[in-house]
Amino acid sequence: MIPVTSIAQAGGAKQDTITTSDGSSNDTKNAKEQGIAPTTSDQQKSDNQETDPSTTDEHNSDSQETNSSATDDQNMNEQGTSPFSTTDEQTMDKQETEPSTSTTEEQKSEATASPTKPEHSEIGRARGVGADDTLTWGNASWTFDSDSGILTINSGELDSYETSPWRRETDGIDGNQIKKIIFTGPTTAPEYSGSLFANLTNLTEIVNLPNLDTSKTTNMDRMFLGCQSLNALDLSNFNTSNVTSTEWMFQDCASLTELNLETFDTSKVTKIWMMFSGCAKLTSLDLSMFNTKNVGTMGKLFYGCSSLTSLNLSGFDTSSAKNMGHVFEGCTSLKNLDLSSFNTKNVTTMMKMFTNTQFSSLTLGDKFKNLGSDCGLTAPSALNAGDQLTGKWIRKDGNSKAYDSVDFMKKIGEELKAGTYVAELKNDTAILETDISFSIDSGKTIATNAVIGDQLQGEITVKHTAESPTGSTAVAVKLTNIKLLTDAWVLSTSVTIATFDQNGNQTATEVQTISNNEVSLPTLPYGSYLKISLTGTVWEKTDASPSYNCHYTLYHKNKSGVQKVDKSDNFVSNSGLLSFKSVPNISFKESFLPTEFNQIIDRKDADYAITVADYRSAQLPSDGTTAKPDRLNWDIIATASPFKDAAGKTIKLSTLAISFTNKSGQTKELGSDAVLIASHDVTGETARNNHLTKLSWAKDNGFKAIVHNRADLDTTNYTADVSFDLRTAP
Repeated sequence: MIPVTSIAQAGGAKQDTITTSDGSSNDTKNAKEQGIAPTTSDQQKSDNQETDPSTTDEHNSDSQETNSSATDDQNMNEQGTSPFSTTDEQTMDKQETEPSTSTTEEQKSEATASPTKPEHSEIGRARGVGADDTLTWGNASWTFDSDSGILTINSGELDSYETSPWRRETDGIDGNQIKKIIFTGPTTAPEYSGSLFANLTNLTEIVNLPNLDTSKTTNMDRMFLGCQSLNALDLSNFNTSNVTSTEWMFQDCASLTELNLETFDTSKVTKIWMMFSGCAKLTSLDLSMFNTKNVGTMGKLFYGCSSLTSLNLSGFDTSSAKNMGHVFEGCTSLKNLDLSSFNTKNVTTMMKMFTNTQFSSLTLGDKFKNLGSDCGLTAPSALNAGDQLTGKWIRKDGNSKAYDSVDFMKKIGEELKAGTYVAELKNDTAILETDISFSIDSGKTIATNAVIGDQLQGEITVKHTAESPTGSTAVAVKLTNIKLLTDAWVLSTSVTIATFDQNGNQTATEVQTISNNEVSLPTLPYGSYLKISLTGTVWEKTDASPSYNCHYTLYHKNKSGVQKVDKSDNFVSNSGLLSFKSVPNISFKESFLPTEFNQIIDRKDADYAITVADYRSAQLPSDGTTAKPDRLNWDIIATASPFKDAAGKTIKLSTLAISFTNKSGQTKELGSDAVLIASHDVTGETARNNHLTKLSWAKDNGFKAIVHNRADLDTTNYTADVSFDLRTAP
């Protein structure tokens, strides 16, 4: 056995005190460590008659006044600027599917843009309702600067939309001139806030919108309808706890790119018909916080949101919904749609729910049931560029038959269960192969072996063989029976899967969890390949074996059926080192030169500690050549050199020395003869659980300085070298 040696320093007196130098760091200690070896068509318009819920007479009358060119039959208040505006038939559809309610003459003017008025440099001080002759909306005074297009609304309570500055019968302003609205102070919105800002087509900004108190509001239908120049709305300060309806709320806000609804309380809302319809520039919408348990009408919810690429509906409870017609129609940019939270038990129609969409991934939950073939679902688009498709839907994991769009919707909830569905690929006779390599430097170089304690990386490669036909694709690819250096290499449960194209460019990456020794892999078109990265720590040694110590199985499907590739290999891991992890310097307290003989000086560090690292294997050798494992009991012995003063003069051990007191109270002075300071029993230990051992000595034990005779000492610092040897116990 070659002992592992570490040297620490100890110190002596300066002036009338004995002091020690500070302990050096682990990096500087003198240690010798050695190891032990779309637009709606006429046909679509006609179809809508079957799905659109009805609107009230109030809504129909509103539209007549909103669109000055509308005919008697055009009863929906939708602007002609959106390619997805509601048609005459759609209006009638809604009337036919829900009973209409009678309205008063006052309600029939909703959502009406006022006729053009003569220009004024400022309106608000001519004639009015207030005592000071200012014009008011409710009791909130307002002014308008026609040059800048700024409408300023002061504190107060607003009345309904009919009395707004741009709709009032006298002293009104041209709504088309309004570019900015400023709320100067706390303002209360009316209980019925429907059409409050509707059809302000040139409005680009609402300043201080948080000043608008909506806590009493119960209806927000058409609130921002037709505000086609607004590009951002932050409604995070809106109190919507009493709102019951938000139909058409943002319809045809065609320039809107940012919409913050993160605090919207929709717990009382029952109708969200066409709420976001025609928001053609909106790219992302997170509605995961929406409470939709009471919503019965949600048709055309995202109709014509042609730029939408991200839509989070994970919190949607649709158990009360009856109408889902046209919900996603025209969402041409939306590729991945997750409806796993949808419950369709009460839905009576999904007509054209998915018309004019191009999904590449559709996730459905176990409460999404078959509702016929008129939902308009199209053939799936490709997940990856260059994928050759059959035009059918199939479970992403390959565990289902493939169906065209019509049959797919018929089978959902019956033969087809909850899951994510994607395009079936033309797989021909794809043939795959696989290999595995290891590294201990994060993949920079390939390793042929490792030692206990190493961070080991494994990389499994999956690719097409030379015999795999051009244009073929492997599907339902997975790794199973993953047993790599079993018990010796403790793997992380997470693996990283990277996809590369035929030019070596990484095209995708995902992280998966190993479950039951299995990992599902992406479909693999011809020319592409996969790299699966595994990481873990080696905690035991392994030998090369005729039966191999690394095993896994690659499965995939081609037109001939399920294909299986078994892979086995060897990787050697060796026993690690027994070494010092840390040996701090020993510092003694500053002391006056003693007047007595054999004066003891304590350490500064009352709990001085040494740490030992042991990465040796605890298992018996497999070759039978020896009966002992590598991991054996060990000792630490110490020796010390005489102290030297600051000038380098050697001090005799009979004058100043270092002593060691063990836990039994026995004390020995250190010199050239080795003193046993620790013995360690490794019985029952493993490298994984016991690779670090900390040895410490309390205040009354361990190392101390002892002054035998002060006569030969000066007032200065004294240092000595203490050598520690780590060895296998005799």
